[in-house]
Amino acid sequence: MSMSRSTTAVVACFSLTLACTGNIGEPPVPLGGGAGTTGPGTGTTGPGTTGPGSTGTTGPGATGTTGPGGTTGGPGACSGPAADIDNTPLRRLTNADYLNTVSDLVGDVSALNLAFAVELTTEGFPFLDNAGAQQTPPELAHQYLDAAEKVAADTVTNRLAKVLTCDPAAPAGEPACAKTFISSFGGKAFRRPVAADQATALLTVWQVGRDTGGDFKSGVEAVITAVLQMPEFLYRFEMSPPPAGQKLVPLDGFDMATRLSYLLWNSGPDDALLTAAQAGKLQTPTDIAAQVMRMMSLPRAHDMVLRFHDQWLQLANIGTLEKDPAVYKNFTPAVATAMQQEVRSIVDAVVFQGDGKIGGLFTAPYTFVNDVLGKFYGASGALSSTFAKVDQTMLGMRPASGILTAGGLIAMRADRNNTSPTKRGIFIREALLCESLPPPPPNANIIPPVAKPNQTRRQAMMNHVTDPTCNACHVMMDPIGFGFEGFDASGAWRTTDNGQPVDVSGNIMGSDVAGTFNGPVELGAKLANSDEALACSASQWFRFAFGRESGATGGDTCAVTALHDAMKQGGALALVRAIPQTAPFLYRKVPEGGL
Repeated sequence: MSMSRSTTAVVACFSLTLACTGNIGEPPVPLGGGAGTTGPGTGTTGPGTTGPGSTGTTGPGATGTTGPGGTTGGPGACSGPAADIDNTPLRRLTNADYLNTVSDLVGDVSALNLAFAVELTTEGFPFLDNAGAQQTPPELAHQYLDAAEKVAADTVTNRLAKVLTCDPAAPAGEPACAKTFISSFGGKAFRRPVAADQATALLTVWQVGRDTGGDFKSGVEAVITAVLQMPEFLYRFEMSPPPAGQKLVPLDGFDMATRLSYLLWNSGPDDALLTAAQAGKLQTPTDIAAQVMRMMSLPRAHDMVLRFHDQWLQLANIGTLEKDPAVYKNFTPAVATAMQQEVRSIVDAVVFQGDGKIGGLFTAPYTFVNDVLGKFYGASGALSSTFAKVDQTMLGMRPASGILTAGGLIAMRADRNNTSPTKRGIFIREALLCESLPPPPPNANIIPPVAKPNQTRRQAMMNHVTDPTCNACHVMMDPIGFGFEGFDASGAWRTTDNGQPVDVSGNIMGSDVAGTFNGPVELGAKLANSDEALACSASQWFRFAFGRESGATGGDTCAVTALHDAMKQGGALALVRAIPQTAPFLYRKVPEGGL
């Protein structure tokens, strides 16, 4: 039977009791001892698994070079030693992390329609796991409670065999089976063995649930409800103890397994990762690389690459686009949905069917449409509900240049009833070149100028570029956006605006591709050869992987350099394989006064 809300309250209190022992943020000591006291590069091993770079193996960097990001050889190496990385933030599971992890633990929970507070992003940090912005307000805590109750009740009712590996009716008795369940389920949920004090407390939770509900399953339900609210589940605690006197902590196998699984799979470690962690087979760069290759061969890693681009390009916003129906009668919710898939299909083709290099995203001479989007674009040829690749010859006058000509990304950077060269220029500057633009001054008139009769949008907006009170900022944005004036606010191609021919000439200033261009195809060619765009892509991947900005420390700098070089030489998949070999991934930084 399902637990009452009063019983759940008791369980929640136990959860808080388990979480709030010792200093805030101090993780419980794992069962069987922690990692050894190996320092970066060389050191002496202690009980348990050793960190990367233990005696007999080399740390990240060259043989004989200690510390992350050594001066020669090794993954992430760059000129000059890197003796430090920025502080490692505590990261909470994202909403997607939570749902995937719970489904892996107990089975598919999509039918439960679990809902959580919306995760906020910014143009400057578009990724959902920004550790610095993650908080757990009362509303979210209550949602976690509600979700835990629903998952627990559904699990014991519909798929108890998924989580229970023992028979409570066996001669050993119910308490013995409860201990087995707690060890198995708790170990997977916490991503490491359940500590002795946790096991004891959770057995008490089981007993309370069993006594209240009157059967063994009620105790299991109580434990699941408690575990899914515990910080050890909701947060990615890293428990590798720091070597004496050192601030760089090599990760033990379980912390490494967790980092790998949430980076590549958006979920908790599978049995193979946990087994490797227990056996000390996640300690060397070679061991880690082998697991990365295994994990990237599975569909979840494919989804991860698409998820990065979804968040980087903010594709979720396309599906909710609305345009003035009096002006853009052909723009419908079905068109907006198809535009989302168009971008994902371009990314998939470039990364998994092409060379995966950043230039392909800006220059691919094709796109993907179904019958709905094809009709909106005016594409020729037979089209169906299935997305198909179409090249320039099928698109008529509409250019094709990778994501730069994807209708959704263009329509998203426009107003409801008119184009916005400013927004489109900002997208290029901030998302693709990682430049930070200043906010408008307090006295700025942010209302776009209205075109006069027979005046194009470009002509009306030229005041931004020529007016001394506006041009200091707008000269960096609008001339780029002018190159996209061939697209109206809905993302459809046009050759006239307000009865006048459209001018798609543009200009980009202050970058390594500075100069004029004519339309998005020429801009795409510039960006494809831009080292700034390549470096920006590396920085965006760093943010996505680590939930923070890269810092000025040597280890962070070397990591971004390694990602830049991997992308340049081998494309996006090579970059992904390089992330787990960088110092910020192999180590955690102990903050001042922290553990």
